[in-house]
Amino acid sequence: YATRDIFEMMCLACGRDIPARCVPYWFLRGAAALGDIIQFVRRRPMPINSERLDKLLGSAFYQSYRFESDTGFTPNWTLAAALPEMLQTLGGNPNISTDES
Repeated sequence: YATRDIFEMMCLACGRDIPARCVPYWFLRGAAALGDIIQFVRRRPMPINSERLDKLLGSAFYQSYRFESDTGFTPNWTLAAALPEMLQTLGGNPNISTDES
């Protein structure tokens, strides 16, 4: 799943609207570059810099096909189906419904 897909699934699982707007990539990249400069001058890590932005926006791609074929395992749940219960368990949010509809 792409990071945005996970974010949207989490919004839906929490019963919240998916935000119509997001922070533009060019703005984040500029803030990270500024963070790099301040970090260099102050010699202290900044809350946003290029390394942290790359971790935040970077992607890792994994497929389970080989594991499934080697072991015969297939998951019973999709991420979208499991998220409401996961979020309720982790956060204790009473507004999240785990009812299958």
